[in-house]
Amino acid sequence: QASYDLLLAQAEHMVPVDPKLASRILVTASRAGSFRFDSTATVALAERALALVDGDGGAEELDAEIAVIAARMLVMRPPDERDVRLVARAAARLERPALRTACDEGPWIAYCLALHERDEAARSLSDQLLAEARAAGDVLHLSYRLCARAALEQATGRLDSAWAFAAESVALSREIGDPFRISEAYWILAEVESARGNVAETQEALGSVHERTPWNEGWALGIAHLACGQFEQAIPHLGASAEQVDRGEVSRAWYHLVPLELAEAYLRAGRRHDADVLLRRDASAIESCPLARPRAKLARVRALGAPEARIDTAFAAALFLLDEVPQHLERGRVELGWGERLRESGRSADAVVH
Repeated sequence: QASYDLLLAQAEHMVPVDPKLASRILVTASRAGSFRFDSTATVALAERALALVDGDGGAEELDAEIAVIAARMLVMRPPDERDVRLVARAAARLERPALRTACDEGPWIAYCLALHERDEAARSLSDQLLAEARAAGDVLHLSYRLCARAALEQATGRLDSAWAFAAESVALSREIGDPFRISEAYWILAEVESARGNVAETQEALGSVHERTPWNEGWALGIAHLACGQFEQAIPHLGASAEQVDRGEVSRAWYHLVPLELAEAYLRAGRRHDADVLLRRDASAIESCPLARPRAKLARVRALGAPEARIDTAFAAALFLLDEVPQHLERGRVELGWGERLRESGRSADAVVH
């Protein structure tokens, strides 16, 4: 706390003397605030840092923009149009070689582009960063960029591609021997294995993640059990993850849509009331989101519990959103769920096409 307060005092002292330096200090303070999970204070610090250099166009403004993006992702609310604009603007600045070279967060911005459904721009930036690291023989940065690319592909539902990048990141990180990079690479690999329904492989990857929490361990194991049809086993893991998310202790947690995954597990386990509680609590926020993928996931989970007369229209609503912004894994889950519901309702012939 004393170091944090000292940073704030130094920033205030420098505001009238050197606004750029004051902005850099506030960015550092906002990052410290993110580890305290004080989202209100962190956002305020980052916004002040950006205001001090807004219009500067240099490295300080880019750093402040990235700080604002990260701080706003701490808040448990859906992103809005400003979040989308901030990420797009930071990515546009990274088109300048000097800023791209000076900024370590380019891979993270590429990932954020994918989270905000700018997939083509995300892959373009990631491709450029990977090519530059390979050309320079910069294995430390390459391991991070591979890891971020795996997360990017995971966000867009391209699991085979995500696994390939994650596996390369793991191998390179182990070769380097950096414990932080190794842990980070294995966490992404655990996420990918969980989405593939590989429980044993998920557990194995988690064994090399240094900081396991109810959030990340519960999320990965819950998704793995859910993906392979072990719904009762999924519920306690996803429930533990959701509890930590609800306490505001997880960065970027909203984008993982943990309540919807838990609601699906409840529905498939026959616990309709528990699922309805979660859907009633979170549906309006998701519906207000400008992003299509969260609304598609909500539509799919609702369709799993829809009356028989509404099965087709409910699942079609989810597919309509994914026609707008593709997500390969989610589309597969829609088709699978649709076919399952049709078979359960005695419409096996109709289920075949799904």
